[in-house]
Amino acid sequence: MEPYSGKEAMYIIAGNMGDFLVDTWHSEEGGNMWEMGEREMASGYDPEQMKQGVIEGESRYVVFVSKTAGEYLYFYYEPMEINEWKIAVSVPESVVFESADAIERILNIFLVFEMFNYI
Repeated sequence: MEPYSGKEAMYIIAGNMGDFLVDTWHSEEGGNMWEMGEREMASGYDPEQMKQGVIEGESRYVVFVSKTAGEYLYFYYEPMEINEWKIAVSVPESVVFESADAIERILNIFLVFEMFNYI
């Protein structure tokens, strides 16, 4: 399975402590999502809401600025049925909107074409 053509990162987070059992985004082993520091969140998202959601085993997504990618990272998490683990996936904004950007370019070309036909 390769969502987003392999441009995503996958995580398995242990229990309520935030320890990474699997982290395909960062190069160092292990780590803890709470020790990474507070992230700058997109409007409408709150770091405490994310922490509380992970701890309570909720399913939701958040959008925050990635220090690694230098752009918004769309992060979705949900509980697993194993040892209170959570599974999560993150995708950079440029990948999330890759198709939308291509569609916008095509529509702009059609618009220019139609303007010349109208004249």
